[in-house]
Amino acid sequence: MMQALLDASNVSVTVKVPHQHEPLVVVDKVSFVVSPGVSYAVLGRSGAGKTSLLSVLGLLNTAYTGKLLAGGVDVAKLSDRELARFRATELGFVFQSYSLIPHLNALANVLVPCAAAGLRRSVALLRAKAALDAVGLGDRLGAMPVQLSGGEQQRVAIARAIANHPRVILADEPTGALDTDTGASIMNSLVSRVREAGIALVVVTHDRQVAGLCDQHFIMQRGVITRDTGVQTSQRAHRVAEVDEL
Repeated sequence: MMQALLDASNVSVTVKVPHQHEPLVVVDKVSFVVSPGVSYAVLGRSGAGKTSLLSVLGLLNTAYTGKLLAGGVDVAKLSDRELARFRATELGFVFQSYSLIPHLNALANVLVPCAAAGLRRSVALLRAKAALDAVGLGDRLGAMPVQLSGGEQQRVAIARAIANHPRVILADEPTGALDTDTGASIMNSLVSRVREAGIALVVVTHDRQVAGLCDQHFIMQRGVITRDTGVQTSQRAHRVAEVDEL
């Protein structure tokens, strides 16, 4: 049996709320397994706990109870340096707000995580250029973020996420600020990457059409996650077939 890339067991996250005696539970005893070659969608409204769950899976928040295994290793036993190394080499992040560095061009933005992973400059350049080619921006390497449309900025963000050949891509509302056609194209690119590279994708979203492009679907409400049977696989396959790739 193939080992899970990420395996969360009974994970809970609480936050302090001003003028409230009891802390607010934003992730409530969630168990979630991320396996190679599978795309996952977590549906939920704003405030449901989706981003908080993603921050735990992405090793960005270690202030949780429960257990998280990353590549079979208990995250609680990793040092700060080991956590940073795992994030840089094994995980790719796509943020809703793009989070591009405004004074760096597209190529330099994609090179940032490559540098964090300690890649040689020559290798990093090859990977960054290949990633931008993969999202259709091979001719915009020198473009600054302000010179790119919203869809192009998000494509740069995706290129940045895949440049290090991560085993898991974590995407927080990756199409939230995009029009329907551009969003579907971006999701199609991510899902295709999962199939081709045998990696995993976890998308948190409020959009059922976005979720419909993924293999497995979950609903998150008030910090609790459950399986969602309302999105059909056939619906996903139909949408993938009708959307052009990036």
